[in-house]
Amino acid sequence: MTYMVQLNYNDLSKSSGIYFIWNSFNWRTYIGSCKEFKTRWVQGHLKSLLGNKHRNRFLQADFNKCRQELGHDDFLEFHVLENMPGSTKTERLAEEEKWLDLAYDHGNKCYNLAKRAISREGSPSNTPEITRKLISENTRRQWADPEKKALILSRQKEKMKPGHMDKARKFRWAGPGNEERRETQGKRLREYWDKNPDLKEKAVERLAKSYPKARETFSKRMKEDVGFREKLVKMGKIQVSKINEKYKEDPGFKKKMDEFSIKNIQEYNKKKIQGLKVKPALVSPEGVVFNNITNACEFATTHKIDTSSIYKIFSRKLTSYRGWRLYLSGTTGSEPKTKT
Repeated sequence: MTYMVQLNYNDLSKSSGIYFIWNSFNWRTYIGSCKEFKTRWVQGHLKSLLGNKHRNRFLQADFNKCRQELGHDDFLEFHVLENMPGSTKTERLAEEEKWLDLAYDHGNKCYNLAKRAISREGSPSNTPEITRKLISENTRRQWADPEKKALILSRQKEKMKPGHMDKARKFRWAGPGNEERRETQGKRLREYWDKNPDLKEKAVERLAKSYPKARETFSKRMKEDVGFREKLVKMGKIQVSKINEKYKEDPGFKKKMDEFSIKNIQEYNKKKIQGLKVKPALVSPEGVVFNNITNACEFATTHKIDTSSIYKIFSRKLTSYRGWRLYLSGTTGSEPKTKT
């Protein structure tokens, strides 16, 4: 089951205003207002729908029914209806009621249960300092009570369990609408490493020390846990498809990947040639010897021959290719002219 939705923020994810949620399967809509579109969807609607706790029982029941019939839940679409940056809650509610006047139909195609706009943003305190003091005093009283303290600690331990933490962390990182969060955190981390090269070096050393043990654990689990292996393969295929799409659509990413691939191929070819028992030297069809071939791919491109065939000549799987043959020093016969 995937937890996806078509999010149409139109670069207004952090803005406020009026939105609507559209069910593309049965054409029903829900109209609402919020202070921040992204937070309202991710922390409000999506979290409630997935937990089967949405305040709108009509929307929740329809969501469950459609998801069961379709086998997925990407039938919902979130759209910005009206952008109202810097607006107050009162202004947004007034504007929301104007849209409800047009859409409300007593539960036929509109999910809203009432024609009157209701805010879920909460009301700010008129005396914030007094409120903070009361909250602080209440928290101290709870921690002073042994029973309440034990209850709070047990709940915290429950939340810190690996299964719960993994699920919450995965939702925050890979959940729908979190693309900006991932990009921002990645950028912030790269900037941090650039400013602190010493810390980066220490982190790399720690990872290098833990790598052998982690590799051994991973290999063992891949062999023994069939479910883990299948899940990993599936995730890998999804990731590869995403990379392929980005490679086709993003010219900058394509250039970067091509340069990275060429560099890896060159390093691999160099190591492969260095590992050969026979010193790499080829005789051209004209009788010229080419010594010290350190990059077979570049050499093949220059002389318009096949790279794999060069390796086959080096490993003696082929005696010659288009007149090119292996040259071994000390062979009998007239020595051809040498070229490096």
